[in-house]
Amino acid sequence: YEPSGTPQPAQQDFHAALDANGRWVSTPQYGTVWVPYASQQAGWRPYTYGHWVYTEYGWTWASDEPWGWAAYHYGRWAIVVPYGWVWVTGYVWAPAWVVWRSGGGYIGWAPIPPDYAYGTTYYSESHIQYDYWSYCQSGHMGSPHIRTVVVYGEKARPYYQRTVVVNNSRRAGGPNGGYYNAGPSRSDAARWTGRPVQQQPVSRVPRMAPPGRT
Repeated sequence: YEPSGTPQPAQQDFHAALDANGRWVSTPQYGTVWVPYASQQAGWRPYTYGHWVYTEYGWTWASDEPWGWAAYHYGRWAIVVPYGWVWVTGYVWAPAWVVWRSGGGYIGWAPIPPDYAYGTTYYSESHIQYDYWSYCQSGHMGSPHIRTVVVYGEKARPYYQRTVVVNNSRRAGGPNGGYYNAGPSRSDAARWTGRPVQQQPVSRVPRMAPPGRT
């Protein structure tokens, strides 16, 4: 899948979106990666400046950041010393490249690192660090400003113990796209929040594709 049936982005599309909002650096682990200037802000982390929307593809990240179409729907995130959070280029679209946990009144998500292999119907999270996870109370799943209610880092360690893996894999775009995790079921989210969860067409969610291709 590509939003509105448009061709997948080219490298120049990523540069157009990202160059003014971060810097490209070379790393031994992943080659050339992008470091967002936003990461200099205390407490910044991927998939927190925006909100979750339920679409026909599952839970879909609607970013408040202008470059969100690129770094949250393509590629992967990792923590690399000394840069902190970095984005590694990728060309397969997904509603969000994250894994999920739920239980005990909490919901958690973590960016999938670049070394996760394509082609499996589930993700093992055994080597995802605590620093990757963000949690919120399940009732806040639809919060329009999720960053105001998230817990992460050492404060989130107890929530990891209270939650279990959410396995809801779906096929990503293209023959070699592998799989993504669509997140908790719509019925579970409705039960947590105490209200129906409306499904929105992904075409109405902002920042799903390069500008001019929506």
